Amino acid sequence: MYQIRDWLYVGKYSQTRNLLTLNQYGINAMLQLADYVPQENIETLFLNVDDGEPLPTGMIERGLQFLREQKAIPRPR
Repeated sequence: MYQIRDWLYVGKYSQTRNLLTLNQYGINAMLQLADYVPQENIETLFLNVDDGEPLPTGMIERGLQFLREQKAIPRPR
């Protein structure tokens, strides 16, 4: 997992499948682009993205809105 901000990480698909890893990093929400991987007690938005294909503007806006909403939720550190 790569920390981008104190509240934002980018991880590999395999890491989304490992609940222990997600819990170790304090992950509460995931924006998933590769495949839908539900995890208990983790809010998830899956956007079906194909490699090499342009993303529709609405899809980008939907992902950004999800990130903004998740960042706004007060969470213990």
